Amino acid sequence: MTTDDTLAPDMWDCTQNSIGTEDEPWMHAGGLVLSDDDAVACAAGAVRAAANGDGLSMWLIALDEDGRSTGLVVELAELPDAPPPGEVVTVLTRMSRAIEQVTALGSLVVALASPGGGDRGTREVRWGGAVADAARSGMLPVRAVVAVGAHRARLLHSAVPR
Repeated sequence: MTTDDTLAPDMWDCTQNSIGTEDEPWMHAGGLVLSDDDAVACAAGAVRAAANGDGLSMWLIALDEDGRSTGLVVELAELPDAPPPGEVVTVLTRMSRAIEQVTALGSLVVALASPGGGDRGTREVRWGGAVADAARSGMLPVRAVVAVGAHRARLLHSAVPR
């Protein structure tokens, strides 16, 4: 994360068609997320399949109006222990613009991932609360916030109301 522009702009430039390479489309595109269990499975599958690094990262997984994953996935790596003020609102605003390129009435599954995570640890609770608060502001519907670790995944927030 950068201090001058919240998130590096080039990260958002590459999200417009972020569904993998032509030869290898993102493996979870089309997965249906209707229940909390589906949201946990979607988040855990995405993160465990592609996660790199040791620190906390946030994965934004776009769903269409029917609850199917679109293949649009953004990873924000190396998050600090607590979100800076306004950070998550900015993230959801930018992700909302990216989702509009893929589906009209999209929503998100947000995964907070770290190798030793997957529970209600201090970092997950802080970031999960910030995501829920930002979602309540009406920016973008968040279907679920999930903590994901190497050996477990846990639902932190379900269907955050706008």
